[in-house]
Amino acid sequence: MQTDKKLNMGVHHKLTIEGRGRTLKATGMVVWSQLTESRKDLLGNVIPIYTSGMKFLDLSDEKISEIAAFIEEHGKKVEKKAEVYKSSRHRLYVRFNIMEPEKATLHFYESYKIKELSLSGMLIECDQALEIDNKIRMEIFLLENKHINLLGRVASYRLMTDRDPAMHEIGIEFIDMSEEDREKLNAFTHLLQFMGQEF
Repeated sequence: MQTDKKLNMGVHHKLTIEGRGRTLKATGMVVWSQLTESRKDLLGNVIPIYTSGMKFLDLSDEKISEIAAFIEEHGKKVEKKAEVYKSSRHRLYVRFNIMEPEKATLHFYESYKIKELSLSGMLIECDQALEIDNKIRMEIFLLENKHINLLGRVASYRLMTDRDPAMHEIGIEFIDMSEEDREKLNAFTHLLQFMGQEF
């Protein structure tokens, strides 16, 4: 797979691939990752593109059959010896190109520093650019082990060049949140105001 973030070897990720009315969900472990190209985003920033290989984990007979059926329906088979696997020179690897790669989702978890927070959105700081209008599923951890889940939209972006390395300031608009989580967030922001604290 290709991502704009380097995947660390040995880390487990959840993968969801959708197509033709079928959804495949699996857990994989990163076995290799390397920088293969770079692209420019809408703001002209150079974004590195990493190509990584993952090994499926926890494969029951049922899951193996599910993966095989998905490949049979969606894949185009390409047989070749993969040089990256140097530990087994005589093994023939069978690779498949998924015909609808835009519907493959890697559940990649990352932490961000929150600078400002309100009921309508927040301002975060991170080391990577996020494109305007991108929608991101997020989880915010509050006090006393409480947390809220929401869907956010990237509403603004600013590159902070006065940092070394440069950081990105991202404005997130909250577009989907349960009423229960909204009440938690409201109570939390009121508590911060009462205590005179800011992010």
